[in-house]
Amino acid sequence: MARPASFPMDRAVAAEINQRIEKAMSDMFVAIDDLRETLDEVAFKKLTGDLCNIVFDLDYYVLEPIYREHPDLRPPDMGPYPAPGVCRFRDVD
Repeated sequence: MARPASFPMDRAVAAEINQRIEKAMSDMFVAIDDLRETLDEVAFKKLTGDLCNIVFDLDYYVLEPIYREHPDLRPPDMGPYPAPGVCRFRDVD
């Protein structure tokens, strides 16, 4: 998988995009957790796995270029960039 290209962006705009995407990703997992009791285990794992794929794409293709342009915006618990197929929010197995 090729690394996404960096793109120039004003730091204030980058910080706003970063904050909104991080919140949206967090809100998606809260919503899934809230629905867990209404889903069977297979559906829950499928939904969570699919969500992890979406979160990975947002991290890798949108946020990673921002973090390379503005390294101070990268969350301290995040490595240089997420490994393909790794969901940093939870273990879905």
